[in-house]
Amino acid sequence: MYLRHTENNLISDPKKFWSYFKNKNINSSDSLFYNYVRYENDGDIANTFADYFSSVFKPSTDFDGNDECNSNCVGDLAKIENVTYDDVVLAIRELKSSLTVGVDNIPSFIIKGCTEFLIYPLLVLFNLSLRTKVFPDVWKQTRIIPVFKKGDAQNCENYRPIAILSPFSKIFESLKAIKSFTTRLKI
Repeated sequence: MYLRHTENNLISDPKKFWSYFKNKNINSSDSLFYNYVRYENDGDIANTFADYFSSVFKPSTDFDGNDECNSNCVGDLAKIENVTYDDVVLAIRELKSSLTVGVDNIPSFIIKGCTEFLIYPLLVLFNLSLRTKVFPDVWKQTRIIPVFKKGDAQNCENYRPIAILSPFSKIFESLKAIKSFTTRLKI
């Protein structure tokens, strides 16, 4: 879809095409080196990136994924009792239009384009999540994309991870800021 969009807008936005072309040539490596081993299979390359990124990841807090979830699991969101129609409208409006997709495979521009049809279902879903303190599992996941920095494109260590969240997760997160801001205005 991204390629089709880039192709259709070649005349109106040639910079986007050349940016893609330049990055494609840099990142067109068919193999990857990591720990003195060469990987050529797509699955092996993906696993190599996963191993490297997890080896350099430094969590900010100690969290055991097996910990029992209590009301503090959602942090500041647990302080929010409910969200309103206007809160959801503002949160969707703050969402950046993008062609990238999270684990749920829904690009944010679809949500922004269908706002009027999604407000009430999202309002119900968000309030249900707040009331039951259950957050959909797919919204807790991220898609990690390796982005080339500089140097040898075949060296795994020359990439950095970019996390792509679900747009619904981004909307839910922005509700925290919206509710925090409106709470301070009322005081």
